[in-house]
Amino acid sequence: MSSSDDELTVYTISDEGYLPGVVGLVNSLRNHGFQGPICIGALDQTTRDLSGENLDTVNLKAGAGDFPANYKAELICTHASGPFLFLDADILVSDDTFIPRLRDWLDAAPVFAAEAIIPQTDHRRKVWEEVSKEEGAPSSPVYYNSGMFGGLWGRDHDLFEQWAELNRTVLESDAWHFSNVDFPMSDQDTLNAVLQGLDQDKLISIAPPDWWSAVAPQNPFLHVGGFP
Repeated sequence: MSSSDDELTVYTISDEGYLPGVVGLVNSLRNHGFQGPICIGALDQTTRDLSGENLDTVNLKAGAGDFPANYKAELICTHASGPFLFLDADILVSDDTFIPRLRDWLDAAPVFAAEAIIPQTDHRRKVWEEVSKEEGAPSSPVYYNSGMFGGLWGRDHDLFEQWAELNRTVLESDAWHFSNVDFPMSDQDTLNAVLQGLDQDKLISIAPPDWWSAVAPQNPFLHVGGFP
């Protein structure tokens, strides 16, 4: 899929089990005005067979039983070229202004979803400092969610390449949530290991109520961009 240097591309990852979610994500983007390229990292043939206007799939070479989230950074590093946004396949965009506003933010800084506050003395931060090799790095109390992030590849590639490398070196590819005691949230903890070493003034985040999550059997989606 080709796009202009300033055209936003949205990325996600899916397998057959997430098809309802990825269809919901794509429809929510289109219904709220985004007509740009959408690229799906496909984990199986069923997902690779998805088609639609301005929609493409790329093969992710993951093994059986691998945790799809551990491939987010690799997908971006392998395929992004200009402005990009990654959204998990259980997300719905719920406001027409989200993508235009996000596109403006990306010109200033990479964008992440702030999920919670954890103490600066939390034991995980010591592990993050060790693996990120950022001794004495600034330690923000913010904990970021890896389900939504965006950037400009030419400006931010070092950040995402560092994240991808950390995933390869400290996580097993099949490390699902809570299977690694040092990184219980898998790729999300490795992302925070990278971000805690950055000047927080150089990041932009969205936080509740501009994004919110709910776990319900009837509607298992996260929502972003639901501005009041």
